[in-house]
Amino acid sequence: MIRLILYALFFYFCYRLIRGPLASLLKGKTQSTEMEESEPDEPEMVKDPQCGTYFMKRRGVPARVGGKTLHFCSEACRDKFLESR
Repeated sequence: MIRLILYALFFYFCYRLIRGPLASLLKGKTQSTEMEESEPDEPEMVKDPQCGTYFMKRRGVPARVGGKTLHFCSEACRDKFLESR
């Protein structure tokens, strides 16, 4: 009976040892192909020209100034910047 339990434990540990590296290899292959097809997931950080705060560009408030699109951290900063020009 003890021999059966030892065999079961041995096979379980072998399974765990093999499963870890294989899963990471398979996951690595699928991630690399997905990365090539999609855009990077990193947020682009920009600096507010009015107050100097860094924030994610996608959450900013855009404004067209002098032919360029500037991004502001809030509508208040955008309005202050536009008033000062």
